[in-house]
Amino acid sequence: MIDPARRGPAGAVRSGRAGAQGMGPKPEFPAVVPVPMTISGITDATEVAAGGYFTCAVLGSGSTECWGRNEYGQLGNGDATDSPLPAKVIGF
Repeated sequence: MIDPARRGPAGAVRSGRAGAQGMGPKPEFPAVVPVPMTISGITDATEVAAGGYFTCAVLGSGSTECWGRNEYGQLGNGDATDSPLPAKVIGF
């Protein structure tokens, strides 16, 4: 859990490695970038977790958003389309 006093933008994570984004070779996902970066739309993350090629953040509002690969519906947004931007998890 992130200390509430330290809430803020979420860094990108790839395969459990903080500071890397991208899932190549898909063109909509950039190659791995070996530096921390801000994820568009995530400004008040309280928790961040990474899976295999996807990442989720719990926001200060209590909602959860995920981004990355989604071929098995792991983003929880109701479809199986990859998302380079955060997508709201449905029914969580």
